[in-house]
Formats: sequence, structure tokens, C-alpha cells
Amino acid sequence: MPGPAAAELGQATSQVLAGIGSVSFAAPGFFSGGALHPGPAG
Repeated sequence: MPGPAAAELGQATSQVLAGIGSVSFAAPGFFSGGALHPGPAG
């Protein structure tokens, strides 16, 4: 992969990973299957 294409891929990948890392929830909980089950408020 040429240098400019690799740089573009790296930038796009970092933007996606940063978006994934910024997900947050109002209360703690855990995922079970496709659902978030809330834990106690805290």
C-alpha cells in the first residue's frame, strides 16, 4: 500500500476507534447479549 493511501487508512481508522472509545452511559451496567442491564446508581 503506497504511503498516502496508508496514511488515509490510518486517519480513518483512528477516527472510528476514537468514536468507539467515547461511548458512555448515565449509569453503570453490563451487556448481556444485545441488551444493557443497568446496575445500581452510583
